[in-house]
Amino acid sequence: SGVRLFKGVQNVPLIDGHSAWIEVENTHQYRYGDHVLFIGNVLNLCTTDSTKPLIFYSGKYRRLSSI
Repeated sequence: SGVRLFKGVQNVPLIDGHSAWIEVENTHQYRYGDHVLFIGNVLNLCTTDSTKPLIFYSGKYRRLSSI
């Protein structure tokens, strides 16, 4: 599919060329109506400055601007 992947700490696929990723071990799940809240321990995380984040807000994709 043209997407480059690599394996994380828990052997899960992560997308190469990311702006950020977080690997989390799920410890608890709580149901609230038709929602589920997941609680977990962060195992690994990474951020980069080389890729701009993808933001979806209020039904549209947006870009961050400098202040």
